[in-house]
Amino acid sequence: MRSAEQLILLVGGNPLPNYLVARLLEPRVVFLVHSGETLEPARRLREVLNQRIPGAVVTLHGLADAAEAGEVHRIVRQLPASAHLDYTGGTKVMAAHGRLAFASRGGEPARASYLFEAPGDRACLRFDDGRSEALLRRELGLDLGVLMGLHGLRRQPGRQTAVSADEARAEAERFLAEPEAEAGQAGPGHWLEVWLADLLRQHLPDAEVSQGVHLERTGRNLELDVLVVRGHRLHLISCTTAKDLTKAKLKLFEASHRARQLGGDLSRAALACRVDGSDRQGRRIDQLRADVQDVWGGPREIEVFGLDDLREWHQTGTPSTSLLRWLDH
Repeated sequence: MRSAEQLILLVGGNPLPNYLVARLLEPRVVFLVHSGETLEPARRLREVLNQRIPGAVVTLHGLADAAEAGEVHRIVRQLPASAHLDYTGGTKVMAAHGRLAFASRGGEPARASYLFEAPGDRACLRFDDGRSEALLRRELGLDLGVLMGLHGLRRQPGRQTAVSADEARAEAERFLAEPEAEAGQAGPGHWLEVWLADLLRQHLPDAEVSQGVHLERTGRNLELDVLVVRGHRLHLISCTTAKDLTKAKLKLFEASHRARQLGGDLSRAALACRVDGSDRQGRRIDQLRADVQDVWGGPREIEVFGLDDLREWHQTGTPSTSLLRWLDH
């Protein structure tokens, strides 16, 4: 695995990619190049890196105009020519002209990189000399605390209507074992998220599984059903016992938006719901999955699990192969 004594990072609106690169390369000195709009993300990133890379020196370098090519060249040329440049973050102007400025000072392709994930591929750090380092199963110290720190979020007390794991298992037994059973009084899907989180904790010992997460920041309020942080990736699962396709789609759209807010382009979102049965257009769960295909282009980033899936998980006492495969990417 390559490392870098000095690292230049271009900071964008979501500093998670910067954090991942820094943890991969483990530098002793980090230069954060930011615009006026990304000053706060850069400050939060500096604080998190100081906590997670003990002894590292992290400094901020602001661009007077991030859209001005000459300004980007000026800042990058002030930084050590021997440093490693990662140009994953920042604007297109920052990335393009930062890379050009780096090369003009003798920056070698082996010391330039970007995070990349193509359809069907696993995420990796690609170096400009053609080599790459996979992120899968690397110990990067990513957890909910890091995500909160990077985004300036605070965790608030959970829902007042939350149920215990034992109560959720009892409700799952009643609801999932009986074909005509209705959801109980534990709230709209709350028993489902508690039961699913408990199931995942039993079968994913290497993951951080959180349930009923309420995060707040000025102007932002996030309520998240089930979060799985594993390696470099955030998986968010939204849960609902509603049968209605429109409500299910809205929950899925919200889950996708929230996942990208926290986990960026490497995040994954899914919906666990009670949609089942058929109508004149075919199986209703297949209709929902077709909508996912139309909007998102494929099921790898966004996945849908219906009532049949929930019943399989309950009957076998384990997540299905499809759920585990989704969580493994």
